[in-house]
Amino acid sequence: HIMYLFFGVILCMLIAVTIKSTLLYASELLMSKVSRDAEHLLRAKIFNRYLLFSKAYFDQRKLGALSDLAISQVMYSCRIFEFIHSIAHYLFMMTMYLMVMLYFSWKLTMATCVLIPCIYSIVGFISKKINRSSQRKFEIDQAIDANLYDVLTNMSLIRAYTTEKKERIQYEALSEESRSNLHSIMKKMLFVPHIQEVILTYAIGLLVAVCTFIYLHNQRSYSLDFAIFATFFIFLRRFSGSLMAVGSRITEIARLTSIIGQILNIFDDREECIIKNG
Repeated sequence: HIMYLFFGVILCMLIAVTIKSTLLYASELLMSKVSRDAEHLLRAKIFNRYLLFSKAYFDQRKLGALSDLAISQVMYSCRIFEFIHSIAHYLFMMTMYLMVMLYFSWKLTMATCVLIPCIYSIVGFISKKINRSSQRKFEIDQAIDANLYDVLTNMSLIRAYTTEKKERIQYEALSEESRSNLHSIMKKMLFVPHIQEVILTYAIGLLVAVCTFIYLHNQRSYSLDFAIFATFFIFLRRFSGSLMAVGSRITEIARLTSIIGQILNIFDDREECIIKNG
C-alpha cells in the first residue's frame, strides 16, 4: 500500500506539472497574440492620426521623433501586456502558496503577510521615481532620434556649412544625458529585488529562529510537527520568490507609463492641429 501511495503521489505531481505547463503556455501564447494585435492597431491608428494633422503640426515637431513614436515606442509599450500576464501568473501562484501556508500554520502566515504592505510601499515609492526618470529618458531619446534623422537627411548642408563639430558636440551631449538617465533608472530597478530579498530573508530568519525556539523548548505544549514546520518554510520561500517577481514587474510597468502617456497624447484633439473634415 505504501508503494502504491508513493507512485500515486509521483503520478499526481507529473500530471499537475503537465497541466500547469500547458495552461501557462496557452496563456502566454494568447498574451503574445494580444500584444501583436495591439501593436498593429496602435500603429494603424497613429498613422491615420498623422494623416489628419495639418502641416503646422509637422513643422513644430521632428519627423524622426514622430517615426520613432509610431514604430519603436509602440512596440516597446505593448510589452505592458506581457508584464500584466506575468503579474497575474505570480499572483495566482502566491495565492496557492498562501493557501498551503494557511493550512500548515495560520499564525505564521499572518506574521508573514504583515511584510507585504512594507515591501510594496517601498516598491511604489521607487516606481514613482522610475516613472519620472522614464519620462525624461523618453524625451531625451526622442531628441536623439530626431537629431540623428535631421543630420543624416541634411548631410549635404552640414558639409557645405562645415558644422560637423557643432553637430558632434550636440549629439554627444544628448547621448551622455541619455546614458546618465538610463543608469539612474537601472539603479532604481536593480535595487528593488535586492531590498525585497533582504527584507524577506531577515523576516524568514526571524520566524525560523522563533519557531525553532518554541519547538525545542515547548515541544510538549505545541503540536507543530518539525516536518510540517520545514514544509511551511519551503512554501514560504516560493511565496517570497513570487512576491519579488511581482515587485520587479511593477517597476517595469512604471517605465512604460511615460511612453504610453506620450502615445495617448497623439489622440488628444485639444493639443493637435487637425484638418477639419479629415
